[in-house]
Amino acid sequence: MSLRYNDSVTLKVRRALLLYALRRLGLDVPPDTRPPHEQHIVLVNRSEIAALHPHDAPA
Repeated sequence: MSLRYNDSVTLKVRRALLLYALRRLGLDVPPDTRPPHEQHIVLVNRSEIAALHPHDAPA
């Protein structure tokens, strides 16, 4: 798969595996904690994720 700048991909993940997937993709921490050159992907629906797991949601 070849993606260009500003392309988007939808990744469907079961709720039981959500936190594992976020950790694996490096999305389990607030976006400003990593330097831009290390954060190549961005979570666009962070508020929806927080609603699913309010106590474990990424900041």
